[in-house]
Amino acid sequence: MKKLIYIPICLLFFACGESNSQEDKEMSESAEFTTNIEDSTSDETALTSSEEVNIEPSGWNVDDYAEFFEDACIVDKQDQIDWNDPKEKCHLFYETKDVKGGFVSIRGGMEGWIEYVMFRMADGLDLVGRMAVGCGPACDYTFNFYYCNGEEYSDAGDELFPWDEMLAHQEVMYQKGLKKYGDFDYSEDNQLRFVFPQKGTSMDVNLILGADEIEYPIIKLGWNKTNFFVEELYHEIKEAY
Repeated sequence: MKKLIYIPICLLFFACGESNSQEDKEMSESAEFTTNIEDSTSDETALTSSEEVNIEPSGWNVDDYAEFFEDACIVDKQDQIDWNDPKEKCHLFYETKDVKGGFVSIRGGMEGWIEYVMFRMADGLDLVGRMAVGCGPACDYTFNFYYCNGEEYSDAGDELFPWDEMLAHQEVMYQKGLKKYGDFDYSEDNQLRFVFPQKGTSMDVNLILGADEIEYPIIKLGWNKTNFFVEELYHEIKEAY
């Protein structure tokens, strides 16, 4: 796979792709979310390509990708960090490390935190999501998604998500939030947040209003080993969990 320099995905400015069919939903019932290399092997043809693809699975897990993209070693506990050594690259630690579940959360010398999630794809690639959260005082969220095969990776682009349907529903639920919560600081600001799953393959998308003051889920995405599709649209405002 050609190695590319990644390009960040900004959730508020991309509106590409279409929602998938009921057939995609049926496919998701058999989709697996695992970092077990034996379970991830597949003979299927990549649905995103017109040519047959036979990619040897990388054998990498989510913690391998976290260290690769952060270009740092990440220790298991905070007290293992030597803050007095400026040359030491181990200034990050795992707040949550679930290799089997394909999820890690990382903290360290930063105002905020970083999360990684990994899905195995039908064509043998790994889909890796990265969320970087910067806080000071309000938090902002930056997301990147990559097609990976070990050290080789490329940006996942716009086709991974049904942006048209997602952004249309974002506007609907934003208006409902304004009506419910009334006046609050920076009410014109709203952004989407992917809630990386630690169990299963479904992923909630939350709407954040104002200066990170109000947050609630608006969409549930399903995964069919190739891309995400709208599994459910939430029409009532409920608190984020």
